[in-house]
Amino acid sequence: LGKYSAGVCSSYGGVLENGREREDAEKRIERIVEVMLNRIDEAGALSDTVRVETRILQQQVSELVRECQQLPQLFRLIDQLLVLTGRLRRTLGELEEQVEVAEAAENVVSLSSLLSYVAGTSQTQSYRHVEVPSTKEYFDELRRERAEMARCLEEKQGSTLDL
Repeated sequence: LGKYSAGVCSSYGGVLENGREREDAEKRIERIVEVMLNRIDEAGALSDTVRVETRILQQQVSELVRECQQLPQLFRLIDQLLVLTGRLRRTLGELEEQVEVAEAAENVVSLSSLLSYVAGTSQTQSYRHVEVPSTKEYFDELRRERAEMARCLEEKQGSTLDL
């Protein structure tokens, strides 16, 4: 800095006649150059900060995009779970109705008497079989779909990285 300002001041040396004026001019020029260099350093630090923050933001946006791509599959899963809980609710309701009918007809209290009542009345009354959904099959299907979704996402990410 000193050499640079000395060079600048020496070029103006012929203009300045008095030695004191020359020293004052050198100090002013040094201060101006120092302020400019500080501003350049601040601008460089700011650009570095912006670059780092932009990189972090891009990573977060790509993670959000990845998560958002999974939302439709999650919504389908939620819809399927709602269907399953609806079926289970209906099945339980039908079973409760049958138990209430059996209790009202015979005042059945024990399970063995309930079973004997159902066995005895099944010959006279026709009870329809209540279909109980298989949760194992249901969740196996959901696991297969989830694995397929994960495989598709990995393929998409691999293909975008190749670009």
